Amino acid sequence: MATSVAPISPPAPTVTDDREQDVKAVTGSKDSEPSASTEASESVYAGTTTEVKLATDEKKKKRKKKGGSGGGKAKGHTKPSGFEEYVVDGPPTKEEAEAELALYDVSKPFSQRMETCIQRYKARRKWDPTRLLFFTTYLALGGVSTGQKQFFGGMDEKKMDDMDAEHIATMAATDFITLKDRGTTEDSEWEVDFAYVVRGFLSYKVPYVLSIRKLNQLELACKLIKNFLNYVVFHSVAPEYHANIMEAVELCNTAEKELVLCANVSNRLPGTFNMACSTIYDGLYAGIGDTDKTWEVGVDQEAGLDEKLAKELILVALSKRGTPEQQAKGLTRKVVRRDYMSLEVVEVILSPPDPGLSGESGKTLPESKFFRGTQALGSIKVKPWIPEDPLAEYYELPQEQCQILEIWLEKAILQYCFVGMHLEARVHRFDDGLNFIDSVTSVLCSFFLRLENPINDDKDSDDEYD
Repeated sequence: MATSVAPISPPAPTVTDDREQDVKAVTGSKDSEPSASTEASESVYAGTTTEVKLATDEKKKKRKKKGGSGGGKAKGHTKPSGFEEYVVDGPPTKEEAEAELALYDVSKPFSQRMETCIQRYKARRKWDPTRLLFFTTYLALGGVSTGQKQFFGGMDEKKMDDMDAEHIATMAATDFITLKDRGTTEDSEWEVDFAYVVRGFLSYKVPYVLSIRKLNQLELACKLIKNFLNYVVFHSVAPEYHANIMEAVELCNTAEKELVLCANVSNRLPGTFNMACSTIYDGLYAGIGDTDKTWEVGVDQEAGLDEKLAKELILVALSKRGTPEQQAKGLTRKVVRRDYMSLEVVEVILSPPDPGLSGESGKTLPESKFFRGTQALGSIKVKPWIPEDPLAEYYELPQEQCQILEIWLEKAILQYCFVGMHLEARVHRFDDGLNFIDSVTSVLCSFFLRLENPINDDKDSDDEYD
């Protein structure tokens, strides 16, 4: 007789959440004693736990390697730009030397050699917007235009296969000399003068056309032009102008020092004593520092001096540097001349420190930055100067107008002054021989030259009207 056996269902599994205990067992928690289930979990998941730990460690190592090495490149070690201070091109190979001799052969026109040089120089440097602005402005001042050539439709890749490197470089050039005669004939209106262009660019274009005032940018402009000129010399682009190029390099070295000094003097003029004289004797600063004004809400009082302080400063300055006649006049002197003048500094006189810092009454002067500046009062001696103008004939001033003037300045300004520096300022003269600067328009370096971009005769020719 067949018997039927009912299927026996397996017992329902007992579900126990031992994850918390497993975590404590893995991390070594001492909060509770390990139970049997915990030990079982450890035995079951021991291999898995080890694998998870190894995988986590590998991920950490990989992340650390990615963040620390930057993909195999050390942090902060970037590719050189070519503008570093002591950068030089490496020695060329025989093939490169022969190619350069062909590119810059003296039998080729100077304009063609310079166009090739400029293109190759730009390709071997990393440019930022500031350097590119400086270099483009410098090229334009020298008669080099930047942009696409006229009637040029671009490079044809099919035709490039049949061209040599020199032909391709000529076709791809974007900087080219556009002056009509390009200085290649004896009767040329234009002549090649690297030093002349550097003078106009660094002394006039950079500080007054591009309005560069920051000291680091002034130094950057000088180093950029020096870097380019050294490239021209190193690759023998224009050996016939070697002496002139070296003169331009020396101008870059001089400009790097003088432009910074001129910027510091410009930021500090006219100085405390001259500001005090301007306040008392109806100059530019008269009334600016008055404390009785009710309308000057938010106006910085550092812009001027009040009359009481200005008078004290003048009397202290007279007691230290004035002649007996000037001291006897006190504040009763009169202004006899007010002239706008271009001046050249011929001597800088620094006053030695004076321990006797007291007024006429014997009392110690107030602890004020104005009085501290007046106590170290020196002077500069200046003479009238005529700025060089390329478009005007040079002439000399009559002897009676070449009088040397002495102007008192504080040591904080005098430390930046130098012989040969030029000023354009409004000077007031007193009846007792004392002078002061009322306002300053510009502070110029010793080789200042106001040079404008050359006119392109190809565009402005009068032949079509003949």
